[in-house]
Amino acid sequence: MSRSAGARFTRRWRLGLLAVVTGLLACEAADPVDIVFVDVDVKDVEFAPELGVDLEQMTEHSSGLYFQDIVEGDGVEAESFYLLEVEYQLWLADGTLIEDIRGREPPFAFQIGTNLVIPGWDIGMLGAKPGGVRRLVIPPQLAYGPLGQGPILPLATLVFEVKVLSVQVI
Repeated sequence: MSRSAGARFTRRWRLGLLAVVTGLLACEAADPVDIVFVDVDVKDVEFAPELGVDLEQMTEHSSGLYFQDIVEGDGVEAESFYLLEVEYQLWLADGTLIEDIRGREPPFAFQIGTNLVIPGWDIGMLGAKPGGVRRLVIPPQLAYGPLGQGPILPLATLVFEVKVLSVQVI
């Protein structure tokens, strides 16, 4: 590479680096979007009657999540780092069905406590047993929060009905 070609390359590289740094600084200087996170108390949420949510009949976790075993399972209880295979339905509190994966092959599988699912599942599925059906009422701070995701609205309280197919010790 000739001296003048090398000088052009070095100058272009420096200009490119300057453009990147300037762009980053401009992003840093821009007004940030303030996201105000609000803890939602599910006691203040109105649930569609067809969901069958009765908070007085459910167990309240210290996190604000509610759960109830609709069908008691049998066998080993799910603990942190156990692998669960499940089928589930997901609704918004207003009764809108978001997802139904009953009968899907292969079933949905996740390991509790590894942050592969929303925190409400890591908390709410502890103690579940194979063959059981558990209802979870998950506040947004344990779900998709102030941003939502896809059809799940920002600050949405979620209602799941989860059938536990298997619990495996890993």
